[in-house]
Amino acid sequence: MSPGRLFRWKTRSALCAAALAVFALASTAPARAQNPIDPYTDVCYWLNLKEASIVDGFDFHAYKEGDSGKACFEIRLGSRTGQVLYRKTVESFGEFRLGQKADPVHDIPFIQDGTDLLGRGRPDMIVTTWSGGARCCFHHIVFELKPELKVAARIDDGDGDTAHFADLDGNGHYYYLGNDWTFAYWDPDSPDSFAPAIVLRFIEDDHGGHYHIAMDKMRAPEPTPEEWKQAVGEAGDSFTQEGGFGDGTGSKLWSNMVNLIYTGHSNLAWKLLDDTWLTPGQSQLQGLNKEKFLSDFCSQLKTSHYWPDIEKTLQEVPATCSAAKPRAAPK
Repeated sequence: MSPGRLFRWKTRSALCAAALAVFALASTAPARAQNPIDPYTDVCYWLNLKEASIVDGFDFHAYKEGDSGKACFEIRLGSRTGQVLYRKTVESFGEFRLGQKADPVHDIPFIQDGTDLLGRGRPDMIVTTWSGGARCCFHHIVFELKPELKVAARIDDGDGDTAHFADLDGNGHYYYLGNDWTFAYWDPDSPDSFAPAIVLRFIEDDHGGHYHIAMDKMRAPEPTPEEWKQAVGEAGDSFTQEGGFGDGTGSKLWSNMVNLIYTGHSNLAWKLLDDTWLTPGQSQLQGLNKEKFLSDFCSQLKTSHYWPDIEKTLQEVPATCSAAKPRAAPK
C-alpha cells in the first residue's frame, strides 16, 4: 500500500471510530424532557441559585432573582456546567421549589430526592412551581429519571400551598394529598372558598399513567344524627338570614353537598338539598328555583379535573344533575 493510500485509510478509520464513539455516547445519554428548553436568561445565572440537588447524575437547579422577581429552573446532565436538558423561566413573581421538605405544622413528611413516587421502580424527583400572586397557582411536577428523563406527571393544586405526597400505608407506595378547587369562588358573594380534600394515586394506563381519585382513602363515615341535624340547620339558614340565599350564605348548603360527594356519600348530598330547600311558595317569593340551582351546581361539578373519577362514585343521581352540561370556561 502506498504511503498516500495508507494515510487516507488511517484517516477514514479514525473518523469512523470517532463517529462510533459519538453514537455510543448519544445512545446512552438520557433523552431530553418532553417540554422545550426555554432560552437562557440572566436569572439562570449561578449567583441567583437558591436550591440545588443532584439525583442519579442529574443536577436540579432553582434560581430566583430578588430585584425582578423572575425565576428559573434547570436540569443539567452531570454538573452545573453540563448539558441543559430542561429549562423553564417565569417573568412574574413565581418560584420553583425542589423536592419535598418536612413541615410538621402541616403534617408534611420529608421525602428523599430520587424516591420512587410512582411505584414503577424508578427514581423520581418532585418540583413545585408557583406562579405568584393571589389565588393562584401551584403545580407539582414529577420527573422520572430512568430509563430517560421525562415529565411523568403534572398535578394542578390551585391555591393549595400545603399539597404534598405521603406514604399513607407505610409500604412505600405514595399518594398525593391536596384539594379540588373547582368550587373555589363559585359563589362570588361567598366569604368562603371551599375546596374539598382529595387523595390521588398514580395508575398506569396506555398513555403512560395518570393520577386519579382514590375514593377508598377519601371515604368518611356517614354523618351522625347530630351532624346531620347541624348540616340541615346550616343549609336552612341560607334561606332565612338577612339578604337571602344569594348573599353567600348559600355556601352552607352547597359546600356541605360537595363535602358529602367527595367523602363517598353523594346520595346524602341530594337528600340534604331536598331536606333544606324551601317550599315551592317560599322559593317563588325569594326568586329561587331548586332545579336551576341543582343544574348550576352539577354543571360546575363537571368542570373538575377529577370529574371522570367522581362520576363513577355517584349514587342516586337526580335527573336534573345527569342532564346538566359542564359549565363553559370563561373567555
